Amino acid sequence: MTNLNNILNDLSVRVKSGIPDLTNEQHLIKLFDVLKEHKWPINARVELLQNLTEAGEKHYWPQTKLPYIEGIGYKSKEEAIKTLELVDNRSDKKDIIETLMNRAEFHNKQTQGMRDAHAVFKSYLAPQLKEAKGDTSSTTFYHEVMTGILVGGGNSSFKDGEEVGKFFKNGTIKAVNASLGTEPPKGQKWERFLQKDSIPKPALVSDAKNLSTRIKKELGKGKNMMWTGPTNDGSKFGAADIAGKFSGYGEVGISLKAGVGQLKNLTLGTFTKILGLKELKGAEFLKKYNKNFNSMTKDWMKLIDGLFGRLTKDSDAKKIFKRHSKSTWDAYQKEILTEEELDILTDAVGLPKMKYAAKTKKFKYFCRKIQEKNHPQWKEWQVKRGKHFNDIFSEMFAKEENNIRQNLSTLFKRQLSVGKTSLFYAAKGGKTFWFIPSEKLYDKEMGPDKFIADYELQESQAGYKFLLDVGTQELGGIGTIIVEIRFAKGQMDGAPDVKSSYKLMTSDWSGLLGAFRK
Repeated sequence: MTNLNNILNDLSVRVKSGIPDLTNEQHLIKLFDVLKEHKWPINARVELLQNLTEAGEKHYWPQTKLPYIEGIGYKSKEEAIKTLELVDNRSDKKDIIETLMNRAEFHNKQTQGMRDAHAVFKSYLAPQLKEAKGDTSSTTFYHEVMTGILVGGGNSSFKDGEEVGKFFKNGTIKAVNASLGTEPPKGQKWERFLQKDSIPKPALVSDAKNLSTRIKKELGKGKNMMWTGPTNDGSKFGAADIAGKFSGYGEVGISLKAGVGQLKNLTLGTFTKILGLKELKGAEFLKKYNKNFNSMTKDWMKLIDGLFGRLTKDSDAKKIFKRHSKSTWDAYQKEILTEEELDILTDAVGLPKMKYAAKTKKFKYFCRKIQEKNHPQWKEWQVKRGKHFNDIFSEMFAKEENNIRQNLSTLFKRQLSVGKTSLFYAAKGGKTFWFIPSEKLYDKEMGPDKFIADYELQESQAGYKFLLDVGTQELGGIGTIIVEIRFAKGQMDGAPDVKSSYKLMTSDWSGLLGAFRK
């Protein structure tokens, strides 16, 4: 933790008298702010205020920055749900909810209602449970299913998973497999999202309502609504998340994205294969460029070692850190800490205590956590990593330029989810609504004499970028597909992977994809 003298000095500047009074409620509120600025984890902040005075228990969040919000609380499940609704549109909602969750958890006279409230807040803040392979996150599930329900004529506040579940029971929507056979909720991994203690985020509910309004405006009301998410693109509806028969259009699937939306994320292996390169995936990729990844590991460890040394003077912690430091990629990825070592290291650098588990016991996990806390945008590392990524990918792409250019159209189609069947794409609360033709229809109307494309390579803050510029001979440039190669799990944690996004020069992709048609 930061030196307490520094904290008290900062606090003295905030109080009128210049002398902090730790029995004064207002001074405690300001102390909470100061502790946060000194990067104290919230559990440590809460514990300190609890120990100082009972008054501190009432003010776990920085009220100097927040007005009084009538109706929020943590004394029951109902109060917690109401709180989520009241703060949903606030930029500081995460801080408020995190504070109330901890208040409910650490209250010295905790009630069952507080425990229920804690579960609600925890569900909201950590919807991405540890998913089994092939499973669906709660965010994805609720967003897709609620949109399908609303398009199909259902109506609800969706206050909890049980409210969502009733629409599976009454037939408003059904989950289907690749053959479009019904998959009853019972026994499914996603059945847990239909329980009363599972709470959809209010923002997701709002987005689903807005999306459904736009869908019904463009296509009409839906019948026989299907949640096609479990098919993993294996049904006749391809990349669609919901499908049905629409009164103004007919049978069609719709791909949905919460918020702004994004393109289909490919794996690094799939991305390189589409471009006509030798497929780069997993162990093969790391083995081929082992020398580059070993050099990257040395540069990373040198920076992390320097950072660790600046963060602590604890000699025992330094010995442990040195003992586990590795100079090769494979050794670094596999290195394991004991539970005692993990506790000593996290305490030495002011990280919150970590539950000893398969992920947290990895030395690489501890290293990236101190990087994320202290240098989320680490310029020195960006330069080092950029050099290594450039060495790997610029050489690779340069050798295969002819192959790449021949496959740019295929990459565009895969990124826009052009498949066997035409579908629609809806995002941004309905503000984004595109028609995506079938591959047969696209190829018929967008031949080589019309489609134009070029690409460039670029280093980036996160990794390395492949920029695909596309358009038509008639209209010129329409948009850019940005494929970024980066460490998806965190710096130096597993092999790099890709993430896709886009920038449009026009209002939408219709210049390439065409207008609505069957």
